[in-house]
Amino acid sequence: MERRRPRRSIFDLFEEYIERFERIFEEEFEALMERAGWSPSTSTIEPLTEVTVTPSEVIITADMPCARPESISVRFLDDYTVEIYAKTYRSISFREFRVTHRRGEFSSFHVRVRTPVAVERRIKSLTCRRGLLELRIPRKEGYSITVE
Repeated sequence: MERRRPRRSIFDLFEEYIERFERIFEEEFEALMERAGWSPSTSTIEPLTEVTVTPSEVIITADMPCARPESISVRFLDDYTVEIYAKTYRSISFREFRVTHRRGEFSSFHVRVRTPVAVERRIKSLTCRRGLLELRIPRKEGYSITVE
């Protein structure tokens, strides 16, 4: 004989859905709070970044208005993590960006970028024009992108 599973009420299903949603929201909110993006103690801000992977290289683009090109430093923490730091040629306040819910100034940019593929620990090219930094790094041979 075939056994039937007891039917669950729509209210039980809805309650499970709400609990799962709250759990995911709390995890994402905690992750967001860990990375505030701005450190008042060091006067640094995390720039917007984009990572593009090509067959031969990884291109990291960062939005760094007012950055001094001669102060840009790039450090490789491991095969997948690149740290970028740059000073600005003047202090920038949040008011200039019409941000009213925050007060303060920043005088440097700092970001750690995680790449989806392993990279060599050398810079192929680095350009900074009109506040847009473009960093080209060669990919390591023999590594491929994993698709989940």
